[in-house]
Amino acid sequence: MKILLRCDYGHNIGMGHLKRCEVLVDLLTTSTDVVYIVDYQDDIHLQELLNNHQIPFHPVPLENQEKVVRFIDKEGIDLFILDSYFLNAQYERIIREKTLVFVLDDLFQEHDCDFLLNHNLHSKVEQYKGLVPENAQVFCGKHFSLMSKKLQQLKGTVVQPKYDYFISMGATDHNNLMPSIIEILPKTSVAVATTSLNPNLTALQAYCAKQQHVDLFVDNDNIGRLMKQAKLALVSASTLMIEAVYLNCVFIAINTVDNQSRNTRFLKSLDFPILSYLSLQVLKEILVKVEQNYVFYQEKVQLLSQEIGLKTHTLKYEVQHRIEATRKNTKA
Repeated sequence: MKILLRCDYGHNIGMGHLKRCEVLVDLLTTSTDVVYIVDYQDDIHLQELLNNHQIPFHPVPLENQEKVVRFIDKEGIDLFILDSYFLNAQYERIIREKTLVFVLDDLFQEHDCDFLLNHNLHSKVEQYKGLVPENAQVFCGKHFSLMSKKLQQLKGTVVQPKYDYFISMGATDHNNLMPSIIEILPKTSVAVATTSLNPNLTALQAYCAKQQHVDLFVDNDNIGRLMKQAKLALVSASTLMIEAVYLNCVFIAINTVDNQSRNTRFLKSLDFPILSYLSLQVLKEILVKVEQNYVFYQEKVQLLSQEIGLKTHTLKYEVQHRIEATRKNTKA
C-alpha cells in the first residue's frame, strides 16, 4: 500500500495534527508499505520532526495541488490522507478523481471524501449528514479515538508516582500559560513538558531553572509516562486531554484554542474539571475541589477510559477492504 499524507502543523497550530496522522498511519500500514508526506512548506525542520516517528515518512516537495495530482498518478497512491484547516471540499474533489481520500476533521465542515474521522470524544456520525458524500464512511467519537502503540502498552502498566503535578499546554503553549500555572501550585514536585516548537522556550527554561521543585522536559518521547507518574495532570483540552483519559489520569483541562471548545463543553457536561479559558482564581478553586474529591474523579476517568479507542480495528478493516476493492476494480 502507498499512502500520501498532507498534514498541517507548526508554531500556530501545534503538533497534534501530525501526531494523530502518525497514529492513523501506524494503524493502517505494515512495514512493507510506503508513506509519503507532502512537504508543502519547504520546512527545513520536517525531517528532524519525523526522525523519532515509528513510521518512516518520506517528505516530498509538492507545494501545489497540480504537483500532488501528478505524484499520485506517478506513484500509484492508494490513499490520500488530509488533515488541514486550510483546504476544502473542492480540493478534495480533484484528488478523489485520482485516489481514495481520508479526511481528519474536528470542525464539522463539508468534505468530499471516502472516509472521515473525527476522533474527538463529543463527535457523532449524524453531525456529518449532508456534509459528506452519501457513500462516505464516517468514524466518530470516543470509540475511534486514536491512541499510539506506546500509549496502548502504557495503559495497563503500573507506574510509580514521582510528581504531584504534570503540566503541558501542548507542543507550543502559544499563550505562555505554564509559568502562571506553576506559580499558583504548591511548591511540591512538578513535571513540565513542552517541545522545541514552543516560541517561549528560552524564557521557560530560564524560569524553570530557578524552580528547584520543577523538572522541565523538552521533546520528551514518552509524555504518557510522565502523566502517569503524576498525581494530577494539568493539560490543554487537546489530544493530551484524551490521552489523559485513556491512561486513567486524573486531570484538569484548559481550553487554549477555539477548536477545543466542543470537547470542553462535552466533558463539562459530564462534570469533569474543565476551564473554558485560563482564570488563575478559578483554577485554584478547581484544584481544591479535585483534591477534596480525588477518588470521585479517579472513578469518573476510569469509566470513560474503558470506551476510548474500542473500535479502531473496525476503521482499519474498512479502509483496507475498500483499498483492495478499488484495486480490483481498477485492474478489471
